[in-house]
Amino acid sequence: MGITQDKLWLNKWREVNYFVDQNKRRPSKHRKEDHAMLNWIKYNRRKYQRGLMKEDRRQKFEELEKKLESVTRINQYAYVNKQQQPQD
Repeated sequence: MGITQDKLWLNKWREVNYFVDQNKRRPSKHRKEDHAMLNWIKYNRRKYQRGLMKEDRRQKFEELEKKLESVTRINQYAYVNKQQQPQD
């Protein structure tokens, strides 16, 4: 008996979750070794937005999206100098 689709999905979810925890960043489109994870995230984001995702997966994917949002990089200059207006 083989591995089910639910187990495969959960394994990939754990892999991406572990990657974010360890590296404190999202999978990058510029690194070849990250492409499989990035494509998995993009595919599941489309399914989520179209409402085609199972409820148990939906909850786990929402958790993952929150974690990915928390490690999003910010333009540091814009963030630090938010209050200042440009000099003319």
